[in-house]
Parts: sequence; C-alpha cells; structure tokens
Amino acid sequence: MSTTRWLAATDPDPTRADRWWTSTGVALLPAGRLWDAVALDSVTGRTVATYIRGPFVLVPEERVVYALVPAGTARTHPHLPCVDEGDYLSIPAVTLVKGAGTHWLRPPQEPGDLVDPTALSAALEEVRAR
Repeated sequence: MSTTRWLAATDPDPTRADRWWTSTGVALLPAGRLWDAVALDSVTGRTVATYIRGPFVLVPEERVVYALVPAGTARTHPHLPCVDEGDYLSIPAVTLVKGAGTHWLRPPQEPGDLVDPTALSAALEEVRAR
C-alpha cells in the first residue's frame, strides 16, 4: 500500500480524498482512525520537527503545525493538544511539500509512519525550556 492510499484510507470514501488532492492539493480527513494530530504553534512545531522523525503538516494561515501521531494518543498522552476522533484535519497530498498554503514540512515516508508521542513530549519540553 502506498502512503497516499494509507492516508486516503482514513476517509470512509477514499476516492473522495483522491478527488480533493487532485483538485485542491488538500483533503479534509477524519482524525482518530489511523492517526491523531497534535496541534503546535508554528514556531514550536517547526523547531520540534527538526529534532524528531515523522510527518508534520504546516497550516500557515492558522500559524499551526500538526504532528501526526498514532490514533489514541489523545487518551494515552492527555497533556498533548490533540485533534482526534470526531475531528477533521486538512491533509495535503504527499507531494505537496512547499507553498503558501497547507503543506507538509515532512510527509510520511511510508504507510504507518507517525510521530512517536513520547519523543514529541520530550522534544516539546526541551524546546520550551530554552
């Protein structure tokens, strides 16, 4: 399975994600199925993304970076500000890695490639301690 197919599989109709990626470059996908997302301010998020592995989405108009983490992170790491089950997130096509709008700082490298929430917590503590 490709990374694109894996991301699209979060939607009950994966072809809808394909249509959105083709027409706009971004698909609105439900969180909480294969991944949750941790919302970080853009400065902190960009910094943390340089320290740890995994996918990060930049939404410049909201000044937010989202780290994609395993589904269930909202329950296992309640101190992290998660987008989870019942929420939707704008996910760019895996090839959209720059531009003025929503894009990947780092796309997932393979299906299941997610940010480790424990590593994310540690990186956040380090960045905030500076």
